[in-house]
Amino acid sequence: MIELDCIGNAALSAAIRHHLEVLMSTRTYQYQSDFVRRFFNSGKAEGKAEGKAVGQICSLLTVLAVRGFDVPTSVRERITSCTDFYQLDMWIGRAVTTETLDELFDLQATDANQPSSESTRDSMIELDCLGKRCPLPVIELARHIGSVEIGGVVRVLADDPAAAIDIPAWCRMRGQSYVGSPAPTAYDVRRLV
Repeated sequence: MIELDCIGNAALSAAIRHHLEVLMSTRTYQYQSDFVRRFFNSGKAEGKAEGKAVGQICSLLTVLAVRGFDVPTSVRERITSCTDFYQLDMWIGRAVTTETLDELFDLQATDANQPSSESTRDSMIELDCLGKRCPLPVIELARHIGSVEIGGVVRVLADDPAAAIDIPAWCRMRGQSYVGSPAPTAYDVRRLV
């Protein structure tokens, strides 16, 4: 709440003071600058993506608990650190029928919920940015993320050490999912929007 005491109580009537306090506390302001709107909307998208992932994490842990699995700390940490909505969704599908926790994470497991190879979740492009320095790997990622369907993955090959920081940061700003780094010079990004 804004403090109007700096203006002075005597200078404002109670009605004017109340009106100004209500006006300043409303949350309906629309940003006028394209610059601010872009960052506001990207933060909103990032929050939605994080919320979806948290919901999936809770669902997965609930399914495992209901099925009677004793989830060790290492498995719990692997689940709670995952931010990839589609990966979590796949694990939830597997958790319903899996006999062991090892099967839950088995990449070779056949899964009715796992999309076919023609599915957009499995679509992947690879960008060779080896030898390119910051910010070129992120610029290439931004140029090509639209080349895969929503759910598809872009793998960025980059040997610039800054890529390990820049690519996850770009994902957070743009509402995309940073899947991880399967190799020291590879960074996987799943398209969410």
